[in-house]
Amino acid sequence: MGFFTKNEKNKISYYLASKINVKFVCLKKLFIELENNEKSLLIGIVSDENMVRIVWLLNQTMTYNLSRNNDIVLENQTGKAETRFAKFDFEDLENHLTFTFFNNKDGKQFLIAELKKIDYFLSIRGGIEFVNIAKLLKKMKSINEIRLVTEIDQSKLKSNLSLLL
Repeated sequence: MGFFTKNEKNKISYYLASKINVKFVCLKKLFIELENNEKSLLIGIVSDENMVRIVWLLNQTMTYNLSRNNDIVLENQTGKAETRFAKFDFEDLENHLTFTFFNNKDGKQFLIAELKKIDYFLSIRGGIEFVNIAKLLKKMKSINEIRLVTEIDQSKLKSNLSLLL
């Protein structure tokens, strides 16, 4: 004897199916394909200031609390030499947002090579639909040390940032 009636089981099944992409192959086998539906926003920043100064200015102006986290580390084909890109994170639990600030340059190496003119990136993941993007960009542009702030269309990037962050 089960805990749920047949009607309750059907309601639960439909609810779960609405949350994940479910493919029914036959009556006895069920294959579940999980999709990453997390929305994200990528902002490119151009500035002559060093990264720590920009992080401090963002923390002051935007009331973030970006703090240093594990660097993004890339190895070359031989696996010996590595390139490190500094990374700062802040999790806004109240608004269900995660902010990741990282640099694009390490010497002559670029994290996102197709955007060589961009010095830094701010990635925002989570409840993006509740973020006023125009207001956010305007507030960031008000920082005198930042020369350019622009929203990056991630669908046009060859680099898969989701694997790196």
